[in-house]
Amino acid sequence: MLEVCDLTVSIDGLAIVRRVNFLLRRGETLCLVGESGCGKSMTALALMGLLPENACILEGEVRLNDIRLTGMSERELCAVRGRQIGMIFQEPMTSLNPVLPIGRQVMEAVLQHERISRREARERAVKLLMSVGFPVPGERLGEYPHQLSGGLRQRVMIAMALACSPEFLIADEPTTALDVTIQGQILVLLKRLARERDMGMALITHDLGVVFDVADHIAVMYAGEIVEHASHDDFFARPLHPYAQGLLACLPDIGNPDIKRLPTIPGTVPPPAARGTGCLFRERCPRAMSRCSNPVPSVEVEQGHIVSCHIYI
Repeated sequence: MLEVCDLTVSIDGLAIVRRVNFLLRRGETLCLVGESGCGKSMTALALMGLLPENACILEGEVRLNDIRLTGMSERELCAVRGRQIGMIFQEPMTSLNPVLPIGRQVMEAVLQHERISRREARERAVKLLMSVGFPVPGERLGEYPHQLSGGLRQRVMIAMALACSPEFLIADEPTTALDVTIQGQILVLLKRLARERDMGMALITHDLGVVFDVADHIAVMYAGEIVEHASHDDFFARPLHPYAQGLLACLPDIGNPDIKRLPTIPGTVPPPAARGTGCLFRERCPRAMSRCSNPVPSVEVEQGHIVSCHIYI
């Protein structure tokens, strides 16, 4: 079980992730959704202990199977990364080493945690690449990232993340910059691997079509805070927070030919220096009230359906 409790992350003294809470069990997929700049990727880096030098965890903790990851040394975290938690980064072209063949990079992901020979590691790399749908991997281990398509580079990243069979996988926008057909293939692959390996997956995305296809649970993030948390069916049937309602309203409905223009959410996500207190969505919210400037508690409106909004208080 991966548990995040009141996680607050700052960069250069400014809180960019505030009081984030969620629970991820093996075999479940949690989708963390929201616009760019909402703190989704920074939350993922905090879970992995990979925050940039000017960032730190101010409050809260991350626990894996009752083991506190927050505060671990880098050496201790290295033993956890890959073996217990794997991560697929947003852009494989910048995440893969451009001067090392892909076979060697997958082998190193294995050798980091396994005491096996390089020959055994090479055999494992071939099997891993085969399991993620990489064509004829035994003949292509010597190729470099720039020689591969975007879809194949992403498959290499997935193979590396799964090299030591982690219990949990964090996938940060794994279909970014891929065409629609390849996006679908990668999502099908991730769903299959998570099911076969009984793996918990936290998928970070801004694409609600992806969320509909893969999520068991959904956490909506806005300006560094989770404003709504619900099961898949509850979220799509009855979104509660005005921000979540706005996101869903922006989805095209191909079954309704009368819609000429999709609605939008006016404004932009406030920068960390301008966030202050109260509901951070109030300047963009069509249902804003005077009390929205007050701190917003989280309310469980229905079983397992939690929202942070004054409308439900």
